Amino acid sequence: MKHLRFKKLLYLVLLVSFFNSYCKDNPAQLIIQAAENGDIAQLEKLLDQGVSANTQTSESGKTLLQLVIEQPAHQTPVNQEPLVESLLLYAQNPADPNIVDFAGNSPLIDVVKLCLAHKITPQDTDAIAQILLNAGARTNIVNKQGQDVFYWIDVLNTGMCSDTKFLKSLGSQKIYKDIDLATQLKLILTQGSSQK
Repeated sequence: MKHLRFKKLLYLVLLVSFFNSYCKDNPAQLIIQAAENGDIAQLEKLLDQGVSANTQTSESGKTLLQLVIEQPAHQTPVNQEPLVESLLLYAQNPADPNIVDFAGNSPLIDVVKLCLAHKITPQDTDAIAQILLNAGARTNIVNKQGQDVFYWIDVLNTGMCSDTKFLKSLGSQKIYKDIDLATQLKLILTQGSSQK
């Protein structure tokens, strides 16, 4: 009986050791951890090594962009803007701002939802939304609940996250839904700069 317990314990130790080794050496796991921790140096190092900027978690399908945006929700807040820009503008391996998680949410939808949940400041929300839109984020992505970013901007405009000037101006212009992205960005950026 004691011999059987010892064998089980040994197998368990070996399994935990293998799992820890796998997590430490797995590039996808390492870049996910870097995104979750807001570690821009580690992110850029792993991107230099060829790890995809479009890596997603196996549990929720969250992209690195979404993890970087959500990071302050569970840790000491860091400035996410350089992290988002690093992922989107990384020359050899840029992130796609239109990849959705398993719930169908894009990084743009997530940034508005996080502002509504008071996990990102309105100013950071506006800045990150502008970065995502400049990188080609689409506003017509609809999640599995049938909600696009305009749905969440309408909720935002009810006053729950009232200081988002850029997103409010985007949401108030329903014509943006029916025009191409290049024209949309031009109108948004022109309107954003005229409101300063």
